[in-house]
Amino acid sequence: MTTVLSILADKLVTDSHFLGELVVGVLNFTSETTLHGKVNLWKIFKMKATSYTDCNISITIGTQSADSICKSRVKLNK
Repeated sequence: MTTVLSILADKLVTDSHFLGELVVGVLNFTSETTLHGKVNLWKIFKMKATSYTDCNISITIGTQSADSICKSRVKLNK
């Protein structure tokens, strides 16, 4: 899976937290993803599933590095 991040500078600079994070040197972002699909277990159980992922992403400006903490959950539907 590939992820692309598009940053809209005009919206970023109007965020009330942006200047404080810029001074500290760490920009914080959040990401939410929902994926719908089908699950087949041993060709016996066939059901729909939804995967939810929430991530907190921190980009450190000085070191040009990024760290993320993600939580995922899967919901099985009949």
